[in-house]
Amino acid sequence: MYTEGYIKLSRKLLEWGWYNDQNTVRLFFHLLLCANYKDCEFHNTVIKRGQLVTSRKKLSEQLGLTEREIRTALEHLTSTNDIAINSTPRYSIITV
Repeated sequence: MYTEGYIKLSRKLLEWGWYNDQNTVRLFFHLLLCANYKDCEFHNTVIKRGQLVTSRKKLSEQLGLTEREIRTALEHLTSTNDIAINSTPRYSIITV
């Protein structure tokens, strides 16, 4: 996980449809903060800038939310095309 550097946020996020859903906005900010800032490789797969490798269980542990809450928030974000998810049996690649 990255602990250095910055991300840019627009104040237009205040008008974003999910802004008042605390679990969804918390997950989205977490994904933004954890996404790669440069391309790297993971298990012979290139993980591009703006992507991260994770799982619902791992996100649940990191954010203190249930897996059901994580799943619902991910469904919200994918339904509005804020993120895309490519799943494998062991992990997911999320593109922000």
